[in-house]
Amino acid sequence: MAEFQPAPPAVAPVKQRRGPGRPFPKGVSGNPGGRRKKTDEERRIEFELQQACRGKAQAIFDSLLKIALHSKNEHACIAAGAFLIERGYGKAVERREQRYGVLDDEPTALLLEMRDAILQKKEALRQKLEKERAPTDVGHD
Repeated sequence: MAEFQPAPPAVAPVKQRRGPGRPFPKGVSGNPGGRRKKTDEERRIEFELQQACRGKAQAIFDSLLKIALHSKNEHACIAAGAFLIERGYGKAVERREQRYGVLDDEPTALLLEMRDAILQKKEALRQKLEKERAPTDVGHD
């Protein structure tokens, strides 16, 4: 009689993970239908909200300007001022050039001058502290 041998354990095939940023195979969308369209009611409510906000825009601007110029809270002044400037001039663009890791702008020269001035002051202070700490040679006979 043949000896009984148990069946090998069932092993599920291991799926390869695609990693962050690529959860779907190339060319396949995770949302093939796209974003659903807004209903007429949703568009009407959004429009009314925009109109209500635009009606209060001058009052909000005046309030932010008052806070930016006269608030005793420094954080509130900065936040209100930054908000107004960003709306008036747009957000600041961070511009970098990849040339030897140095920004290629005029402010770079000013920053280098400031750095050199700080390093000179630091060196002068270090030398002053060394002189103060140095033991004085007093003759003891």
